[in-house]
Amino acid sequence: MISFFREIQSAEVDEAYHIYIETFDWLKARGVRQWLVPLPKDKYLGWQQRGENFGLFIGIRVVAIVSLTWEVSPYWQKEVGADAYWWLSMLAVATEFRGAKIGEQTVLEAENRLRGKGATEVFLDYVDEQGFLPSFYKRLGFDEVCRKSITYPSGNTFPMVLMRKMKLNQTPQLTPSSHRTTTPRG
Repeated sequence: MISFFREIQSAEVDEAYHIYIETFDWLKARGVRQWLVPLPKDKYLGWQQRGENFGLFIGIRVVAIVSLTWEVSPYWQKEVGADAYWWLSMLAVATEFRGAKIGEQTVLEAENRLRGKGATEVFLDYVDEQGFLPSFYKRLGFDEVCRKSITYPSGNTFPMVLMRKMKLNQTPQLTPSSHRTTTPRG
C-alpha cells in the first residue's frame, strides 16, 4: 500500500470532515466520550484556512486526518506555560482502514512534518475515560505530563490527560505485536 501525507486541499475538506464525523459516531456508539459533541465544521474550516489540516492518502483517497495546530492551550497554561506549542488534534481514520496501522502511520507522518518545521516536541490531550488511548500514544513515544479535570465552556467537566512527545527526531519502532485498533485523539 503506497501512501503519502500532505495538507488537505480545499476540494478534499468535505471528505476529510466526513472521516471525522464517521469516527465521532463510531466512538459514541461504543460509549467512548472522547468528543462530547462533534467539532463544528466552521472550526475545522478555520483550521483549513490556516493550513493546519493534513491527511494520509492512499492513491487519491484520504484515509486518515489529523490537525497540527500552533497554539496556546487555555486549559494547560499552568502545566506548559503561556507560550504557543504544536498540538496534535483530531486524529481520525476512515472506517474501512481501522486496524491497519493507519493511525500510527498518520501520527508518525505528522511528526515528520513538524520536524521539518524545526519542532522538537508536540502535545496532545484526551479524555481519561478509556484504556486504549494511553497505550496507543505511549507506543508512539508520548509521555504523560499530568492529569486534571477541566471544565469547558459548555459547563461539562472531564478528567483529562496531557501528553507530550519530545525529541521528535527519535521515531519509535512499531512491531506487529504492539498494534491495536487505531483510534482518534480527542
